[in-house]
Amino acid sequence: MRFRMSGCGGIAVLSAFALICAAQAGEISSRKYVAFAWEFEDATPSNMLAAVESLDRTPIDGVGLSMRIYARDGKRIRARLMDQPALEWADLEPWVPVMRELTSHRSMRESMMKSICAPTNRLDWTDDGSWRRVSATMRNIARFAKEGGLKGCWVDDEEYHGQSQYYWCPGDPPYERLCEIVRGRGREVFSAMFSEYPDMTMLFFRFFTRVYQYNNCEDWESARRARGDLWPAFLNGLLDVLPPTAKIVDGFEYGYRFNAESNTYYWGHSMQKGRFVNHVSPENRTKYFEQVSSAAAVYMDMYVNPEGKRWYAPPLNGSRSERFIANVAQATHAVDEYVWFWGEKQCWADWKGKMRQRKSVSTVTWEESLPGISTAMEYFKSPSVFAANRIGNLKKSGKFKPVNLNSKCVKPDKVDSDGLAKPYSCWSDTRYGSAGKYGFDSTFGEDDTSSLFAEGVAHGCFVMSSGKVEPGKIYLVGFSAKGDVVGGNIEWKCGAQWRFSIPGISIPVSEPDANGWRHGLTAIRIPEGADGFGFQLSVRQSAGERSWFDNVFYCPAE
Repeated sequence: MRFRMSGCGGIAVLSAFALICAAQAGEISSRKYVAFAWEFEDATPSNMLAAVESLDRTPIDGVGLSMRIYARDGKRIRARLMDQPALEWADLEPWVPVMRELTSHRSMRESMMKSICAPTNRLDWTDDGSWRRVSATMRNIARFAKEGGLKGCWVDDEEYHGQSQYYWCPGDPPYERLCEIVRGRGREVFSAMFSEYPDMTMLFFRFFTRVYQYNNCEDWESARRARGDLWPAFLNGLLDVLPPTAKIVDGFEYGYRFNAESNTYYWGHSMQKGRFVNHVSPENRTKYFEQVSSAAAVYMDMYVNPEGKRWYAPPLNGSRSERFIANVAQATHAVDEYVWFWGEKQCWADWKGKMRQRKSVSTVTWEESLPGISTAMEYFKSPSVFAANRIGNLKKSGKFKPVNLNSKCVKPDKVDSDGLAKPYSCWSDTRYGSAGKYGFDSTFGEDDTSSLFAEGVAHGCFVMSSGKVEPGKIYLVGFSAKGDVVGGNIEWKCGAQWRFSIPGISIPVSEPDANGWRHGLTAIRIPEGADGFGFQLSVRQSAGERSWFDNVFYCPAE
């Protein structure tokens, strides 16, 4: 293929390529990043609207909002919603249009509204009136989230005032009886919420991972009783009424200290999927496995706090940014869908007006404190989506230029004994059958008359080795292929040596377009221990079958 960047034909071909790959990338499950911070809890909807465009420039997909609005009587609605009189819909409804405008922004699509949080003073589990009031408030919070275009609600179970809401206390009914009552309260509160928003996502900072300390117990039930723990009963009440359309996210807040070097993000995921099911009643376990999603928590301040602080993450290769990036990379890979962030020292948004004077608001952004994290985070969420977006940007600016030689796959004047020439070579595994043949086809291509071909190769690939690349840098890689069993992958190199101990990358490949061409596109981040890579274009064929490859390229993402 020939890229004629100065002519309309070349631009059209590249546009089609990017569109196909963008559509392909959209079908791949992207991870999502949700930010929680005092900067968002202290912001009114109007404050958020003034700052939302700055959030659109970050990798954040949503934020944790709090009910910082004012009722009809002019009084502020308190964030601790379980403490106050029942929240009335008439106080919330006027704010719905503002929330809809806010959630129309890219960075707000996964935003959630604060709901359940521990009250300042312990509520009596046997007091029907108190729990009727809480249920009424939560019903309206869920309705507000639904009508305002929010993804759902979030729950912070931490008892900041030591009120022991979720533990047996003197004066309570006997433990077994109290667990039955608490489970009933769970059904009462959450059924009210799901009745208004049956397809909501509900993110808990700690779902069953709140009680991870029972992990090493032989008898989980006796361990819960010994502590008078009521939290599992409350959550089983939720699971009793969980509709099939809703999703629960377990944020595993205790994972703030996880780190990639010890693979603890993977450990956390496996625990959430396995051991914590011991807290789930047998009748709810199918719901738990199908509708409870594992997430990871990242405490941003650990990466900017000075050494000696309780919450501190040391540099990696001399860089605090690299430590953050390594941990977020593994966290993103380990979870089902969400990674959430808590941060206090810096800000995600560029706040305006009086918000800049608030103690919770810094004039320094996280990207300024930890350079490079925004690009890395965008990449980790979905390399394919990242690549499709970057290809589009490079095309628009006229800066798309493959680094590799002969990305157009044009036959040179001289070829080697395999019918190829640098930068292309080939490899076949004859244990599977014929080595077949490889070469340049000067009669056929995606939009011209040049391409690579493989014919009758039982199991093999073209290999294109990159030049020297720098660890930590992100490159875009892509190709077009026409054939049945065709694909592409990346294997790492250091000098002339392959480094198969570093996991390679399989490049997603689209379905055929109208002309039968499939398109592979992704982004790769060069790992430590590698200074190059091999771009392998693979085929598996029957005798006489022919496949073609075209538009083979790699280039820097920036």
